Amino acid sequence: VVQWGDAGGVNQQFRLADSSDGYVRLINRNSGKAVEVQDASTADGAKVVQFTDWGGANQQWQLIRATGVPAQMHTAGRVKDAGNTVQYSWPGVYFVSGDVWQNPGTWRPRLVVVNLGTNDFSTAVNPGGPWTADSLAAAYHDFLQKLRTHYGAATTIVAVGTGRFAGQVQQLVKTRNDARDSGTRYWFLDSSDLDFLGCHWHYSAHDDRVIPERLTSFVAGLPMSW
Repeated sequence: VVQWGDAGGVNQQFRLADSSDGYVRLINRNSGKAVEVQDASTADGAKVVQFTDWGGANQQWQLIRATGVPAQMHTAGRVKDAGNTVQYSWPGVYFVSGDVWQNPGTWRPRLVVVNLGTNDFSTAVNPGGPWTADSLAAAYHDFLQKLRTHYGAATTIVAVGTGRFAGQVQQLVKTRNDARDSGTRYWFLDSSDLDFLGCHWHYSAHDDRVIPERLTSFVAGLPMSW
């Protein structure tokens, strides 16, 4: 493994694969191989190479937050913010305790779109992990309820279904509709034609243009007045 000018090539792209006890493996997009310390050496100056992913301790790495630098880590169904496991930061922001925007009372959104899907809610829940699929669904339901309480019945809430948890999101919306919350709507985000070429297979600039067009088409069919 060598350092080189950033050319954006697939041989320079890596994804995080979850291991136990908070460790991750770095998998190269081009080769599908893992980054490891050669021969499981513990010596200073040991070579770091790529090798078939077999999950050895010499292929497992821990992400450490640099002192004084905000860093957020998403792995396998959990978000770590300054060492604390959180599910979502609303109505504040990560890294800034107590930083909550105070609505002066003049901002009354007619539409709120919830799209949890490109990090934790699109990552498989590993056996023995801190959260289960049911607990993620419960957190999502709690979030929708907080939005409804905060914004009131006049606001339409669109819950976006995408990735492996799309079915759970659809069921949660049905549950709310059955409880007479007709203002919460489900929208399935069709991922066809999305290239996911952003960092670590996130939405790309191309995708960020396509998604609003599809969402706008869906919203245009809702019984809303502006």
